[in-house]
Amino acid sequence: MRFSWPGDAWNRGIMPRLNFSLKEDNISVNKEKSWKVLIVDDEISVHQMTKIIMENWKFLGRSVTLLNAYSEKEAREVLSREEDLALVFMDVIMERDDSGFRLVEYIRKKLENKFTRIVLRTGQPGALSIREIVHKYDINDYREKTQLSVDVLYTITSSCIRAYNDLKKMESLNHYTQGFFDVYPDLIRSDSLGELAVRVLNVIRNQFKLTGETGLIQSRESTEDDEPVLYVSGWIKGDGSRYIDFSEIPEEVAADIRKCLIYQEDRKSDAREYFYFRTASMVKNVLYIESSEELEEEMCRSLSGFIKNIAPLFLFENDTQGEYKSSSPFSLE
Repeated sequence: MRFSWPGDAWNRGIMPRLNFSLKEDNISVNKEKSWKVLIVDDEISVHQMTKIIMENWKFLGRSVTLLNAYSEKEAREVLSREEDLALVFMDVIMERDDSGFRLVEYIRKKLENKFTRIVLRTGQPGALSIREIVHKYDINDYREKTQLSVDVLYTITSSCIRAYNDLKKMESLNHYTQGFFDVYPDLIRSDSLGELAVRVLNVIRNQFKLTGETGLIQSRESTEDDEPVLYVSGWIKGDGSRYIDFSEIPEEVAADIRKCLIYQEDRKSDAREYFYFRTASMVKNVLYIESSEELEEEMCRSLSGFIKNIAPLFLFENDTQGEYKSSSPFSLE
């Protein structure tokens, strides 16, 4: 199936006229869980046709929200307001012969936005060749409108959204990782396991803006029998208090912690995350995180890497004072 972007077909009655609000901005009701795609074109028919075609499309489990701009000026307003645009389909010729090119420069240089994918499309090829345009401007594709079949449009949209998603994940991972590196010197200065644990938990809470409970649990050999016991190295409740006895931990959470230690692997349960790690002397530990919603993949990767990198700092295996003094042993079995 191939469709024509210019409005002649609509004007001649070849395509049925549909009753759309000319500047209706969204397809998907749930904008937070959708990909935002901006259509910039001075032809109303282009917006109408795009809406018909993309209405039920989904990528990576999320629907598409269309935003509309009918001029270079309107596009600048939308671009300055919306910070999470995945993709822009942009006409080249609008108020000016170079409106599309000017908007590319506005996105990349003025807004310093290197994430949003940009596809230029035109019904009137200009003096510059496609190769010259791609070389001169930081765009991701350039098409004549007559080239855009439904399948081509779908392929371009899918590849651009995937690229945008990958770039945003990389940015998040780099952001979290850099944040952890910045606080590493402070962690080194900890004088006890309890102090180190609380500092680590505060770093994690601040970095990910967590408000639920977070804790560090350590498994040790019992001095009285062969059964390992669990101690709270540090625990921060949702209200900010810093200590909890292990016996107060809800049984469901305690059971997951025991499984994490027994199987020596990370675990996930609803909005709870359990990260397993060992110290240099092979002492087993678990980082527990309770979140109001499931942590994103890049957050979990960053956390897992951070915990494994700071494991050598947990050198206080013989520290039985402070946080340990009031801790209650808890069998793994």
